[in-house]
Amino acid sequence: MPLVRQLRLSVKGRNVAYLAFFGVSLLPWKGVDLAGRLLAVSGFLSVSTLLLLGSHAWSMSGEGARPGRAQTDTLLWLGSITGLLLYVMVLGRFEPDPYSLGYFRDFALLTALVAGLAWFFGKWMTAVAFMAALVFWQARLLPSPNLWDYLTDPWLVAAGIFRAGFLLWSGCVRSFHKVRSFISNLRHNNCGGPE
Repeated sequence: MPLVRQLRLSVKGRNVAYLAFFGVSLLPWKGVDLAGRLLAVSGFLSVSTLLLLGSHAWSMSGEGARPGRAQTDTLLWLGSITGLLLYVMVLGRFEPDPYSLGYFRDFALLTALVAGLAWFFGKWMTAVAFMAALVFWQARLLPSPNLWDYLTDPWLVAAGIFRAGFLLWSGCVRSFHKVRSFISNLRHNNCGGPE
């Protein structure tokens, strides 16, 4: 919540603000709470999104060690790009339907292999998210029988697109400032400097 950060609240104040927002989201309005309305629009959150939200909340609390940007970005990029490709392929009527793979145990083995590779390459957050998704899927802790729904969701895809846009915008701004500084230095060196 950028508003909470702009208000410059203490860690305790931020936590109270988050709890207040959470409490308000559960209040019924015309028979349905805000959380129920969001669920109807977007579906439930995947394990990857829940882990990223938990990581963000932990880092904002200022308590203990925080996962690095590389850890969270790897999970964000992998989940959002996979989700984006999955949604495009499902809506584009590709054969075979990649979403249907999420119903089979072979896909679960592939997910475990990807988790193992992520762990091997030091991306522990991605490995934990994928293994937790497998455990949640086996225990049917979310309403879907499809493993894809435990790995990615529209919110994760939207967050990835937002992050990519932010990085692109900030890169363009930095490049603009470098070019402007270069031109300014060039003018200064050619117009006013001694020969």
